[in-house]
Amino acid sequence: MKKILMSFATVLILCLTVVLTGCKPKTTITDDGKVVATQLIIYTNQTSGGRGAALEELIKKQNFPFEVLLVELAGQNLKSRLINEKNLPFADVVLGGSTAEHIELKEAEVITPYAPSWLEEIDEAYQEKDNYFTAWAIEPLYLVYNTKYYTKDESKVTNAVKLAPKNWEDLANNFKGKYNVFKPSSTSGTNIYASILSQFRDDTNGTYGVSQEGWDLLSKVINNGVLDTGLWQANLASKKDCCIAMSWAGAILEVEEAYDCDLDVVIPEEGVPVSVSQIAIVETKDEARMNAAKLFVEWWGTTEAQVAWSKISRQAPASKKALALVDQEIKDLVDVKVLDLDYEFIAKHYSSWREKIELEIVK
Repeated sequence: MKKILMSFATVLILCLTVVLTGCKPKTTITDDGKVVATQLIIYTNQTSGGRGAALEELIKKQNFPFEVLLVELAGQNLKSRLINEKNLPFADVVLGGSTAEHIELKEAEVITPYAPSWLEEIDEAYQEKDNYFTAWAIEPLYLVYNTKYYTKDESKVTNAVKLAPKNWEDLANNFKGKYNVFKPSSTSGTNIYASILSQFRDDTNGTYGVSQEGWDLLSKVINNGVLDTGLWQANLASKKDCCIAMSWAGAILEVEEAYDCDLDVVIPEEGVPVSVSQIAIVETKDEARMNAAKLFVEWWGTTEAQVAWSKISRQAPASKKALALVDQEIKDLVDVKVLDLDYEFIAKHYSSWREKIELEIVK
C-alpha cells in the first residue's frame, strides 16, 4: 500500500504543478539567446535520508532561469516510471540510478544522447560509448561491520570480538541472523545481488544466465540475513547481534559520524562491486525542455557542484578534478580493488533477476 500511495502522491505533485504553473510562460530566453522551459522536473534517487532539502538549496544557489522540481523515485520505481511515461514524459532529467538501469532506459528509447563539457574528466572505463548517460559518482558497495564486535585480524579475536566474514559465502554459511540485507527493490540491493550472480554466469544452462549454484548462494545470502526495514544503520552501530550490513561507501561515513562508532569493510578476493551513478536527459521531443535539461546537466558535473554535493552526500565524484578536492576519507573508500562486471550482461537480465529475487528467493 505504501508504494501505491507514493505513486499517487508523485502524480498529484505533478498534476498540481501543471495547474499552478498553467498561467506562467512556458518558456524564457537565456542571455545567450536559447529558448528554455520555465520548469525542469528531475526524477532522482538522491533525496532520501534528508538530503532532499540540501539538494534543493544547492540548486537554488545556482539561480537557474527555470524552476526545478525534484521527484523522489528509488530503485525499480525510477526506471519503471520513466519507461511507463515514455510517450508522455513528465521528467526532463534522470539524476541517479545505476549503469544497468540506464542501459535499460537507453534500450527503451527513454533517454537521449548528450555529451556534457565535463565528460573529459570522467575515466573512460565509466563512459557510455554513445553518451546516452554520463557517470558522475562512483560508489563501492561494501559488506561492513562494527569493529566493536568483529575484526579481520585473527590475532585480535577475543570472547567479545569475533572474526569478521571474508566473503559472501562465508557470510551466508557462518553468520546466520547476524547481518542486515537490502531489499531487492533498492538499487544498492539489486546491484549487490547482481554482482554475486554475475560470478556464476551460465549462458547455456543457467536461469536468466546464472547457474543454480549462483542462485543457491544468493538465496542463502538473503534468507540467512535480516531483511532491512529501515533500521540497518542503527543496527549496524548498536546491535551486537546484527552489526554486519550491506552498505554503500558514503553511508559508512554517515553511520560513523551519526552514531560515533568505528566500522570496517570486507574486501573479497575478487574485489568489490562499484555502483556508478548516472545522469541522463529524457527524450521529451521538446526543445525548450531539453535545453533546460542540458543547462542542469552542465552545471551538475562541474567541479564546484560535485565537491559541494560530496560534502552533503559523502559520495565520491567520478570527475577526476572533483575527486582530488573531496575529503580524504571519501578518497580512501574508493581506493579499492574493483570487481570486474559485464554491465551489458547485467542489464540484459537485470529486471528478470530482480523479479525472481522478489517473487521466488526472498522468503
